[in-house]
Amino acid sequence: MTRTPAFDVSRLSNATRILLGGGVLLLIDSFLTWQRDCPSLAGVEPSCTNVHSMWGGSGAVFGVLAGILLLAMLAWEGLRVANVSVDVGVTVDAAKVSAYVGLGVLAMVLIKFIFVLTNAALGAWLGLVLALAIGYGAWMRLQEPAEPLPPAPPTSNGGMTNAR
Repeated sequence: MTRTPAFDVSRLSNATRILLGGGVLLLIDSFLTWQRDCPSLAGVEPSCTNVHSMWGGSGAVFGVLAGILLLAMLAWEGLRVANVSVDVGVTVDAAKVSAYVGLGVLAMVLIKFIFVLTNAALGAWLGLVLALAIGYGAWMRLQEPAEPLPPAPPTSNGGMTNAR
């Protein structure tokens, strides 16, 4: 009885592990409390009435952009891990795409964090650390040598151009 080979995580590059692991953890963290609005009156214990995740509160547009970029990065990395070839119509290195999207995630989370800094909850601090890890993984991905591009498809006239 033969067994099909299982998925081997050790074959993934360190950058891929960091981008996927940090991305999944940041996605989970994005639904935790990032910002608390705790109005305090003189001598009265503050009560937090509004709590916001990365997707809402102050600077919500940057949280939503970070979430969209994060989902795109996870999907792109997942396709790369599954060895699915995606033709986007331009000759661009697939590894560089995930690096640039990862840096975009870092930028959007940093801006969101600045907006919630005065009322930051534990989720925001954890999100900042995870975004920095994603940024490091993206930087590692940029340092990797470029993957060879697939050969161009043959033309119908045998590679000859029509010169008049």
